[in-house]
Amino acid sequence: ESNYWANFIVPYFPEGDMQQIVGSTKRHSEQRILKYALHICCSIASLHAQDMMHRDIKPENMLLWNDIPYLFDFEEGVLTRDGNKQETFKGTPAFMAPEIFSGKGYDNKVDVYAFGVTLVQFMTRQTFDEFHNTLPEECSAFTTYAKVVQDEVAVKVLIKRLGSQVTFAICKVFL
Repeated sequence: ESNYWANFIVPYFPEGDMQQIVGSTKRHSEQRILKYALHICCSIASLHAQDMMHRDIKPENMLLWNDIPYLFDFEEGVLTRDGNKQETFKGTPAFMAPEIFSGKGYDNKVDVYAFGVTLVQFMTRQTFDEFHNTLPEECSAFTTYAKVVQDEVAVKVLIKRLGSQVTFAICKVFL
């Protein structure tokens, strides 16, 4: 607990957040989605290079300015310089990686997982629940944890379907 407050002055983002893409009836090109994905990948890579973890990556936390997305809302963020795994339950459940639910500790790869779920939403223009409901019967989930685990599989399937261009772009930043 601290007696200090941090105040930020930020520019106005008239284009809103990336959730508008998910809820849009307009179909965005794969090239445009790829452009957004690469900008977000670079933002995440920059955070991780500075030993920071966002822990709440989702379309609502990506603001657009001149058609470029900016990662925003670092309320759940944490410095990870000590190398210890995090154990706190932080983030938005639909975007949280399975290891957060496990209680065994997690590292900055949870941001990559949340980005994958976000990418699925960009490509399908469906919310988490809408997308989950389109999975085959054998993928149906009975608990929140199972939902997240199975959507990790769905993210891998979607990236495989998108082809080498998107897979390469994501792997180049994170591997």
